[in-house]
Amino acid sequence: MTACWGWLLVLAATGSAVRAAPVVPAARWLEMETRPARVFVHRSQGAADALVHLSIRNLSERSLRIVRARASFFEGQRPVGKSVHDGRGLGEAPLVQLPLRLSPSERLDWQALCLEGIPEGADRVRVELDVTARRGARREWRTEAVESHLEDTVPVVLRLPFEAGFWKVSQGHGCHTQHRLGGRGQEFAWDFAALGPAGQASGATRDRAWRNRDLPTFGRPVRAPATGRVVRLVNDVPDNEGARAYPRRSLLDDLAHPDWVFGNYVVLDAGEGAYVLLAHLEQGSLLVAPGQVVEAGEQIARAGNSGNSIHPHLHLHVMDRADPSDPEVRGRPASLADYLEIAIVSSPDHTDSYGRRVAVGDPPEGAVIAPMPRSEPPPLTPPPP
Repeated sequence: MTACWGWLLVLAATGSAVRAAPVVPAARWLEMETRPARVFVHRSQGAADALVHLSIRNLSERSLRIVRARASFFEGQRPVGKSVHDGRGLGEAPLVQLPLRLSPSERLDWQALCLEGIPEGADRVRVELDVTARRGARREWRTEAVESHLEDTVPVVLRLPFEAGFWKVSQGHGCHTQHRLGGRGQEFAWDFAALGPAGQASGATRDRAWRNRDLPTFGRPVRAPATGRVVRLVNDVPDNEGARAYPRRSLLDDLAHPDWVFGNYVVLDAGEGAYVLLAHLEQGSLLVAPGQVVEAGEQIARAGNSGNSIHPHLHLHVMDRADPSDPEVRGRPASLADYLEIAIVSSPDHTDSYGRRVAVGDPPEGAVIAPMPRSEPPPLTPPPP
């Protein structure tokens, strides 16, 4: 987005008349662009965040240092909040640490810039960078800025993609998840891992390597989280058997096939511009074909360990395009319907468990959830933590 230059009110020396004179801007030090131009805001449990990709290029003939980043939020023209970050960058941006040095003409793509604490009603964000450059013995300072529109959108409501058992949310929607760095429409993705009888999701130990069939997630039925038409699928990727079988990909491989991270996956067109992706499915387990319409709750595959996956788990997200490798794809906020969220409270004497019925919600990372029983459930006896 380009910068807009204002006008300066100047008092004439010979009278009281006020005239408007254009401000002559100094040469800019940075070229800044945000993507996408309109940013989805994710609101859940009283918190709100959004993900921005920021491209920066040094336009000057000197080396520059970015020493501080901040986000200012606006509702129309009214400021409604600000967040300042000195050492780590703005929000959760682990690929960039401040202060940051940029050589002349150097370009930086600052991905996964997570804006946290977005106030209610905010419809615009201004990302500002405080920049310094040395001129002789003195140091000059300047603030460079770029703006993006913030878009509150109604989350897509999905049913759980599994029918039975207790499942742990191994990754949620927060700023600190790997999904936020991955692109491909994953900004608002969940990962789920089934819990075994002893409450474990993984069978790995120091003494024994695990096998897929030893773990409670592998082979579990995967059900359609929404009614929709199958628009994409991959079904022939071998499952990784332990960390030693994890696929090591070159940068050229990644660029040629960016959807490899999902392994075997299926995309459902759920209508109104929402596309639902389920990933890391077991090789050869898909029960659907392109163009087929499936009903919510219908079994469509089995959970596996394919693609960018070390332990068997189920990945779920909603995006605004059918192809996760489309460079313009964006994730869409989503919620889950009709589930139990299990809280486990331990004391030296005993462990108590409580089930909270959730009609529509966004289970946080680390939560244990289960499908809502179709009838009144017996007393809860979930696995220990």
